[in-house]
Amino acid sequence: MFSELTHYCLVSRDNAFDNEGNLLVEKAISSVDASMRRKMSTAHNKFEDIFQQAKTSEESMDVLIQNLESLSLLFQPTSHTRQEEQENFIGFSIPDDVQVHPPTDILAKGKCKRILGHADKNKKKKEPTPRKCTTCKDVGHDRRNCPNKES
Repeated sequence: MFSELTHYCLVSRDNAFDNEGNLLVEKAISSVDASMRRKMSTAHNKFEDIFQQAKTSEESMDVLIQNLESLSLLFQPTSHTRQEEQENFIGFSIPDDVQVHPPTDILAKGKCKRILGHADKNKKKKEPTPRKCTTCKDVGHDRRNCPNKES
């Protein structure tokens, strides 16, 4: 008996009950009280017995599946909409009519001014240098309209 109990506890790491439904070994962390765990264990044992009997033939498995489907309809929770689930989660109701106002931080439409970086701030606007002729080396014209041009 002790070796079976030790093997059961090491392999399944679950609550252990004897044939009469008495709690032998309890799981370390459980939020369900002892009477509820005993009822759950009894229901689990009954289902295992019924399953072992039903697996002998295909007809009995069909009957078991049909009865389980009809039984599962009894335990389905009331249908909640997605909004009701969200309201239950956050703790208050979501209003039906929500008014959204336009933002107030838009000053003007059009191209926005580019933010200058450190490289742009160091550059100073230079005065355009006057044109220098490559033929006579004078300032103020270029070689296309040089007065000393031969042609």
